[in-house]
Amino acid sequence: MAETLKKIRVFTIADFKEEEEWLREMHWSGWKLIGLMPPCFFTFERCEPEDVVYQLDFRNGRDGNGMEYRQIF
Repeated sequence: MAETLKKIRVFTIADFKEEEEWLREMHWSGWKLIGLMPPCFFTFERCEPEDVVYQLDFRNGRDGNGMEYRQIF
């Protein structure tokens, strides 16, 4: 069974770059993000340390099946 870690950390929408950097540092320390319960509960799983860039996405879910959203990317 994988080792997990739960952390509480508060970020506002204006802190998105700080949150991205914190998640990157966590992964570099051997903890990958596996769950998030807004606004501040993060769940991590032990992993091999590597440089992973996290980017937050503020999609609001209005596009029913997500097709329009996926076409953008």
